[in-house]
Amino acid sequence: MKPRRTRKGKQSSGVASQQAAFEFLREKYGTQELFSLDQFQAAAGFTDESIGTYLSKQFRDLLVEVSSDKYRVSLAFRRYATWPKFRDSVVTQNRILTHQYSSSSYENVVMFEFFMPLRNCKHPLKSGH
Repeated sequence: MKPRRTRKGKQSSGVASQQAAFEFLREKYGTQELFSLDQFQAAAGFTDESIGTYLSKQFRDLLVEVSSDKYRVSLAFRRYATWPKFRDSVVTQNRILTHQYSSSSYENVVMFEFFMPLRNCKHPLKSGH
């Protein structure tokens, strides 16, 4: 019986593109340099057909649109700044990486102040000095 051939150790073009995207985003996160989607696509090697899917499903929470054609990497990237975290959390499935919060406000607020005694001080503090 012949031994089975495995793909272990070989990278598919999808994984290579994802890793290239990670490297591009890590660099831009570090410098906070603005970039276009064309630059991102070229650096990652995504096809015209796949770039839209990647942007809508995997990178939407990591890119902040600054102007109509310029983006920067969001602070959310910090949680995925290593390849294993990025690979396992970002590019595997359609994940929600950030959460939307609604603000609350109240008309009346009760505040409490607590005072702690200074029993363990060798030299008590004296006022007026």
